[in-house]
Parts: sequence; C-alpha cells; structure tokens
Amino acid sequence: MPVLVDPVRCDGSPDCPSVKWCPSGALTYNAEAKKLDYDRSVCTDCGKCVTWCEPGAIYRVETDAEWEFLKQELERSA
Repeated sequence: MPVLVDPVRCDGSPDCPSVKWCPSGALTYNAEAKKLDYDRSVCTDCGKCVTWCEPGAIYRVETDAEWEFLKQELERSA
C-alpha cells in the first residue's frame, strides 16, 4: 500500500520523524527543495511513516486507483 505526502500539511522539517523511522529509506528529506521525497519502488508498506507524521501529512492508500485519485486531489489543493 503506497503513501502520499500532502505538500500543504507537511511542515518540511529536516528532522522529520517519519524519515527517521522509515526502515526502507523510501522517505528522504530533500534539503534543496525543503520537502520530503517518497520512492514508492523501495517502500515496504509498513506504515511507520503515517504513524510518526506529526502534522498528519502522510496518507496510506489501499489501491493504485485510490493513490492516483488522492494524488490529483492533493496537487489541485497545493
């Protein structure tokens, strides 16, 4: 189950606990852009990033269709 990072809710903290607790390294902090980057190809779907996201900016989705829909909605609101 992939995740999405809401760019509006994400505080862009370089000390993001979700990055720290991601066992696969799927979430990384992009210092140049001051935001989180997510690599779906290495994500193990553990859900730790969702649990540790303090502003509640990371969403876990069940299907690829849900992922596409939510991605479009988040881009529209950004």
